[in-house]
Amino acid sequence: MSKMFRYEYVQAKLHAIIGSSYVRRDIRPLIRGADVHAIADAVLPGRQYDLPEIALARQLQEDLQSSMFNILRRILKVLSPAPPVLVHLFRLYEFRMVRTFAASILHSTDGELDQRKVRIEPFWDLKEHANLKLKPDAEYSIDVLQGSIYEWVLDAMQKDDVFQIEVMLDRKYFAELLELARAVRGSEGKSVRDLVELEINLQNYVWILRLRTYFKWTSEQIVPLLVPVGRRFPDRNTRALLEMQLDAIEPMGTFRHSWLFASQPTVDFRRIDPALAEQEAELHLFRAARALFYGNPFSLGLVYAFCKLKQFEVSRLTTVLEGIKMMLPEDELIAAVGTL
Repeated sequence: MSKMFRYEYVQAKLHAIIGSSYVRRDIRPLIRGADVHAIADAVLPGRQYDLPEIALARQLQEDLQSSMFNILRRILKVLSPAPPVLVHLFRLYEFRMVRTFAASILHSTDGELDQRKVRIEPFWDLKEHANLKLKPDAEYSIDVLQGSIYEWVLDAMQKDDVFQIEVMLDRKYFAELLELARAVRGSEGKSVRDLVELEINLQNYVWILRLRTYFKWTSEQIVPLLVPVGRRFPDRNTRALLEMQLDAIEPMGTFRHSWLFASQPTVDFRRIDPALAEQEAELHLFRAARALFYGNPFSLGLVYAFCKLKQFEVSRLTTVLEGIKMMLPEDELIAAVGTL
């Protein structure tokens, strides 16, 4: 099967999936009424559940994630040999499991560090694309990281705290993603690189706002934790965000992306809310991925964009289910998922 034929085949399948997804459909009807069984029928039609509402919400989150993984695995199989940048994108969930595992080990008080055992929750099975061969409901000690690409975490756990390890894992994931995106050649490589660089820049902006707001960190402390993008880093926008006033209602200065603060309150304003800025960043990335998906037919760019759109859809549906479990009012839940 030629490369073009594989991409033609995959594109037809992906457009059909997106057409019936909550990337295209309005999510607000799912929220109004907040019936988890109705949500199950809408997002995973044909499946039968006999569970109470809270248990069903939890099971739905797991099944949505599993459904996405099955789609991603099928894509990688059709495109074999799988493009490394897509495989690494899939491994985001393994990085997250290692984050959770390290935190659980460090928070445990059950003996010395090398004697502690914990379950990895949530557990995601990447099957043939996994670096770690793990099983659900099993308990693991730090030895599970030996000989893997995460072996360096063992040293970090001896001297660093949970926050530092989480930052290092995030930074390593995005740095490797950027390297793999830049290795893709031709016009499709540029489209993938542009989307990856946008995501990393947005992630850097969110990290800056969180570290400055919640931890009162200085620029000198923050910059080493960021993922460099471009030859001159930090660039003008990054420097502006590091220096701007966060307690001013119009804090732009030389920062060019004012849309990042579009949802900040104008009444009783006291300080920039990083959570609202993060939501705007996620929506901006979604719109960029959607434009790439529809604007780059028969290419790796289309497939990469699809993967980001599916991640976004599962994240939004998970937010809806979490909000229902917490009995959030409809208007708050609609605000939490944002407007596409």
